[in-house]
Amino acid sequence: MAFGHQKFLTNTFNHDEYVLIASCQLRQKVFMQGNFENNEAYYIMNKIQKKLMSQQLAQFEYFVLNDDFDQLMREEFYQPQEVLQGKSIFDLCLGFPKEIANGLKQEKDVYKRIDGSLIAEICCYDDKALQWYIDAKLCEENLMVQIDFNFVSSLRLAMELNSNQSVKLMLQNVFKINSIEYQEMMMLDFPKFLKYNNIKRIYPFLERDYDEYL
Repeated sequence: MAFGHQKFLTNTFNHDEYVLIASCQLRQKVFMQGNFENNEAYYIMNKIQKKLMSQQLAQFEYFVLNDDFDQLMREEFYQPQEVLQGKSIFDLCLGFPKEIANGLKQEKDVYKRIDGSLIAEICCYDDKALQWYIDAKLCEENLMVQIDFNFVSSLRLAMELNSNQSVKLMLQNVFKINSIEYQEMMMLDFPKFLKYNNIKRIYPFLERDYDEYL
């Protein structure tokens, strides 16, 4: 998959006047092999475009000048980051269940906001315009468990890292919220989970930490 975005100025005297184009496409090798039906290819392209539009633009000044990592954890814990290839700080903390547990206690508006994203920039941060894009399903709101540009969800990444405590914490919240977005991710991920060599059966994996606790 190839993806990216480019800004084109429409007024050389005003940098606030521009057109922003976001694009993605299947690589020629993948396309020529014909591995996907048309509806499958459309689904993949649609997911990538939404992820691209919801990602946080790189703010290098913030990282260089602001050393308050706790503030970053509070404000952008679930925000897809351009510099992390669509992953979030949440994904980087999957091996640390204490941070995951604290992150899952955050308010809904922390993981259901797209401040600083490409789509927010396109809307010039106008709330009404932004809501129109959300209602039309042309952009993706942040999710506490989400798919990155490699089509690997936070839940699957935690499973691959053998972070069973983090997996259990996420599953508990996913089932509690029970939204269709999370159900789709579970349907995509569970067949992969059951094929892992280091996990013979899903239930013993999820119950292992209980035995350790006893």
